Amino acid sequence: MEPELDLEQAEKAYLVSLVSMHGYKVLHKVIKSECDRFIVAHLNTAPDDTKKILASFIMTKTAAMLYTAWTNRINSIVEEYTHTPKASDAPIDITAGVLDIGDEVIDDFDRNVLDTYDVLEER
Repeated sequence: MEPELDLEQAEKAYLVSLVSMHGYKVLHKVIKSECDRFIVAHLNTAPDDTKKILASFIMTKTAAMLYTAWTNRINSIVEEYTHTPKASDAPIDITAGVLDIGDEVIDDFDRNVLDTYDVLEER
């Protein structure tokens, strides 16, 4: 079971605008710095105390996983919001730039290809 996060479009838009502000980069640095504190504390744990080393490792791993999960979730929400077509977007006609050469040209092409094949067969 995975808990669902059901954000409305307006909430996703707020998150996108928050991520694009300079303050988000500062917030991100602060959170990463706090995770780094767990790593430093783990490295400074006395090597002879196995229980403290294990507890410190668990805290460090948890902090790193939380930071990574938080960053990935925000990035995926922002990416989903920015790449989802809006209701007001006009549909894109993928054939707009294609040249219509007509049926007669295709018939002539087929005939010319067959004629070329016959010429090659005679050699």
